[in-house]
Amino acid sequence: MKKNNMEPVKSSITAQLLKVIFFFYIIVTVVMTIVHMSAEFNSTKKAVEHELRVIGNTFAPALARALWDMNVEQLNPTFLGMVESPTVVGMMLKNEKGMVVGAAGTILNEEGKAVQMELDGNTSPKPGYKGLFSYSFPIIYRLDNKKIKVGESVIYSSRSVVFNKVKLGFMFIVVNTIIRTFVLGFLIVWLSGRILSRPLSQMTAAVEGITMDRLDDFQVNLNIKSRNELTVLEESFNTMIKNLNDSRNELAAKQQMLSAIIANTTTVIFIKDITGRYVLVNPQYETLFHVSQAEIAGKTDYDIFPKEMADALRKNDQQVIDEGKPLEIEEFVPQDDGIHTYLSIKVPLLDSEGRITAVCGIATDITERKLTEKLLQDYNKSLEEEVNKQTNELKKSKEAAESANQAKSNFLANMSHELRTPLNAILGFAQIMER
Repeated sequence: MKKNNMEPVKSSITAQLLKVIFFFYIIVTVVMTIVHMSAEFNSTKKAVEHELRVIGNTFAPALARALWDMNVEQLNPTFLGMVESPTVVGMMLKNEKGMVVGAAGTILNEEGKAVQMELDGNTSPKPGYKGLFSYSFPIIYRLDNKKIKVGESVIYSSRSVVFNKVKLGFMFIVVNTIIRTFVLGFLIVWLSGRILSRPLSQMTAAVEGITMDRLDDFQVNLNIKSRNELTVLEESFNTMIKNLNDSRNELAAKQQMLSAIIANTTTVIFIKDITGRYVLVNPQYETLFHVSQAEIAGKTDYDIFPKEMADALRKNDQQVIDEGKPLEIEEFVPQDDGIHTYLSIKVPLLDSEGRITAVCGIATDITERKLTEKLLQDYNKSLEEEVNKQTNELKKSKEAAESANQAKSNFLANMSHELRTPLNAILGFAQIMER
């Protein structure tokens, strides 16, 4: 028996499982990394804002003294000292009237746009520069234990400063995530290969090696020590193979019995497809019509019988196909000793989807029975005629007997009248003589 040809496995369950796991793991890892980096960025930004407050508090006395004395030469070194801090990108100083008295670095102008300020008062726009944030604090000058507000200072920083501070931490997070991903992937591949992939490969190889002539001694053994889903699958598969083998043996026995019946029956059995071409005939058909299974395969009734008879046979087959139900009918076909009458039972054969694919016919030769029926009908007819003839003769005899009986009655009546008169006279004379 041929081995079942199976398509090669293009994507194993293990590979699909790994793809799904990696897909969701990468999504979760990316989301968690983004959340971690966002939290790290916000934390560093708060630290930068704290540094801005510290720088402001540190330089506030110097700025207050310079504003109180209106000493521009003292302001410039203070500005430069603040701007040179890696946390500060710019600063702006206003007097108590809100007028800008000095600025340096990158700041926001009155229109809210980023500009580059020089100590000499020159400005240059910085298009596309975003992410500035600031810390504002009042400039308080102490005079005789009094607090006098002499102005306000704004210190600017930016997201680029924060990013530069967390850049190393971001790189560490990304590298750590990549390493964890590769390590976890390697572990999953290794463990899945030992726990899942190898047993499944053995199962797949076993399935591909199944043939109908090897079911008797076929057994799958995955060599799994612990009992899990794969061992249950192994047991179920071996049970299925055993049941399949038992079913095959039972089917083979029934098929052998059916073949013996078909081969030895005196009934004609045949199968035709929906186009009328023969698919199968039994030995009785081959004997009666002198054609073998190999010769008749693919032929129609028009290749075997006269056209008129073939038309009638095809009409009956088509009726079964159209109506989709069995048909019992008498059919006439020629044989060596003349035309024979067959009682044919034709049934539709269906596929798994319920569509008619062929017509099976079982035909019994009833020629002798038909002849016997005809002889019996003829005998009954002749017997009926004889009975009718005898009945008519009996009717005539009855009528003659009734006529003779009537004549007898009439004769006796007449004779009785004729004899009664003389007898009365004789009796009268006898009585007289006796007296």
